Amino acid sequence: MTSARTRTGLTLALACTPLLIAGAAHAETACGTPAVAAVYDTVHTDAVSHVELKWSTTVVDTPGMVAWDEPDVVVPATFKTVTVVDKEAWDETVVDKEAWVETVVDKEAWDETVVDKEAWVETVVDKEAWVETVTDAWSYNRYVVTQQASYYRVNQWRYRNIFGNTLYYDWYREGTSPSGSGWSLTGNYYWGEVPEQGYWETVPAVTHPVYHPAETHVVSHDAETHMVTHPAETHVVTHEAQTHVVAHPAVSHEEQAVDVPEHSIPGEHHDAVAEVSHQDFQWAATSPGEAWVKTDESRTVIDTAATDTPVLVTPAVSAGDACPTPTVTADSDAGDGGAGGSGKGTDPAPAAASASAVPALAHTGADGTAELLALGGALVLAGAGLKRVVRRRA
Repeated sequence: MTSARTRTGLTLALACTPLLIAGAAHAETACGTPAVAAVYDTVHTDAVSHVELKWSTTVVDTPGMVAWDEPDVVVPATFKTVTVVDKEAWDETVVDKEAWVETVVDKEAWDETVVDKEAWVETVVDKEAWVETVTDAWSYNRYVVTQQASYYRVNQWRYRNIFGNTLYYDWYREGTSPSGSGWSLTGNYYWGEVPEQGYWETVPAVTHPVYHPAETHVVSHDAETHMVTHPAETHVVTHEAQTHVVAHPAVSHEEQAVDVPEHSIPGEHHDAVAEVSHQDFQWAATSPGEAWVKTDESRTVIDTAATDTPVLVTPAVSAGDACPTPTVTADSDAGDGGAGGSGKGTDPAPAAASASAVPALAHTGADGTAELLALGGALVLAGAGLKRVVRRRA
């Protein structure tokens, strides 16, 4: 690396170089001055860098969870309406007419003349007496309705726990609902039917008896007779009682009975869930945040690359024109000879003086501070001298 003193010298040299170049541009090159090549130096600029550290942090993709059990759910008891029969249904036989015994006269009592001889009186039966049952109305079966059929709606209810999970369903008649929280209607329902109730009964035929006496005629026989009194000829007819059956429905009342007793539903078990995570990495000179941890890795980042810049130290000077040959006269020869000179040739003094106007600042390659400071000072003096010459000529 270049030291501070060396950089100071180079800076001074670079600052004075424009003055020298400007002076040389305005100065006239003396005749016979040889050309001087430009001299360059390389200024090295170190690279600018900084050190970055590798930081890591843990990113949780899925948080872990310990195993846990949901609390048991207590389901309250439900009730239903039941019908309790206090007295069973029975059939009652109602007597419309008591049973009775009827004596039917088949033949009226009469006096008979007994013929001792052929002649006699004879009662001839043309038609026996008889009893005719006349039907006024025929018997038939009829259905007696004791209760008309009816319909009712049954709704479906859903029970959810505190987590919104459906545990079970139940059905309740329209107008009733389950007790406790967590119940809600699902919208499903069906229609229940209470069937028609009644019984069949037989209506007996309606009749009445018609009694027909015997049809006879008397034939008188002339004969010796004697009278024989005959009692009436009869027969007994037993008539059954006339009845009808009345069906009495059962006597009952309704009570509330436990349909489903109170019970508990065990809570659902949830297994533990392992945490899922991964490592993220980032390069930074300082910590990106509290969650970031420094690792053992580091790297050097180049902000500005090192450069080598060529710098003009001494500009090129073109060669001067050829000097003219001076004319030698007799006076000048004598004078020159008297001075001890040869009196011939040119005087190299002007050329040397002109050449001295441009200092020879050839770079020796030394990197010492003293040389650079001397070079800077020479350039300053040379520039100042050139400016004075330019001003005088102007």
